[in-house]
Amino acid sequence: GEFILHDLIKYLQEYGVTCQLFIIHIPQQNGILKWKNKTILNQVKSMFISESVPLFFWTKVAHIIIQFIDCILSI
Repeated sequence: GEFILHDLIKYLQEYGVTCQLFIIHIPQQNGILKWKNKTILNQVKSMFISESVPLFFWTKVAHIIIQFIDCILSI
């Protein structure tokens, strides 16, 4: 079958997931994505500085922060 975005969005909404779509290579959207990435990286750096987390955990820390942000935005 053919993939239909509307069906995916409907499925996600049934489970309480908010879907935000971005169009790449458009200055307005690129600014939003850059801001989100910068926010995540700043939070990762803050955690390393304040909690003395070993650097090899940076991907796990970034994953946890992204999950945390997703939880906050879904409330």
